[in-house]
Amino acid sequence: MTVVLACDLKESPLTRCSLTDLPLIEQAFQAERVDDDVVGDFDDVQVYFGLKTRKALPSKSLPPTGDQQTTPKFVTPQQSVNDHESLNKAQQKREARRQRNFRNSSK
Repeated sequence: MTVVLACDLKESPLTRCSLTDLPLIEQAFQAERVDDDVVGDFDDVQVYFGLKTRKALPSKSLPPTGDQQTTPKFVTPQQSVNDHESLNKAQQKREARRQRNFRNSSK
């Protein structure tokens, strides 16, 4: 079944929609016919219409799994020098490539 909405979800999100379109919008989400990169998920739509608040929604971030804990990274002075030298070499290569490309484009 294809759901055709009376509103345009690709406009600045939901500007042409009204509360009367909400059941159709929900059907479209249930049928996985809405690109959530454009308008978010159905909770975002409900927030847009003022039916929910952001604070009332569960967090969308993924919870840590298992015993994941951040481990501090200790940097020795030598590692710092090596990192700095690597960055300098990379920067020199980029600059040489940029100049070479500039010379080639002006020929």
